[in-house]
Amino acid sequence: LENRNKQVELINRIISAAIQTMDINEIFTKTSKELAEIIQFDEMNIGLLTADGRSMKIHTSYGEAIPYRDTVVPIDKTVAQFAIRAESPMVFPDLAADQKYASLLSFERGMRSQLSIPITLKGKTLGALNVLSREPYVFTDDHIPILQPVAQQIGVIIDRVQLFKQVSEDA
Repeated sequence: LENRNKQVELINRIISAAIQTMDINEIFTKTSKELAEIIQFDEMNIGLLTADGRSMKIHTSYGEAIPYRDTVVPIDKTVAQFAIRAESPMVFPDLAADQKYASLLSFERGMRSQLSIPITLKGKTLGALNVLSREPYVFTDDHIPILQPVAQQIGVIIDRVQLFKQVSEDA
């Protein structure tokens, strides 16, 4: 019950932050700072699929990868591709344990473990929420129930920001 209360409080703080601005990077930064209070990670990013679904725009929110903010990378260079294709959260306990991860951006940058949760809205996958660590075996399935509602809320926030931009452009 205590964990559930913390989760509800976290979601409320994220919603409150999102109401105050339409800057998606600012919202993601505040979200990552909230999550850093609950889960240990070295980096968090939110990757949003491009219109063709073949690439992701990286919105780096926390950690050392700030230079990657707003870069577009081919989805097949990301670990998140597996969670997006499976349409399910996935834990990658040790990226060094499987050769198929060796050429992916996370591993190339020295990350050893990752948790990726697809961001969906109205049945459509928008991207993924990713938490990463330089240490192996940091993330477990126990982290999924904590992060999944956050990923869902991010989907709602993205939809609201896009709707606001569309209305502003139409006006």
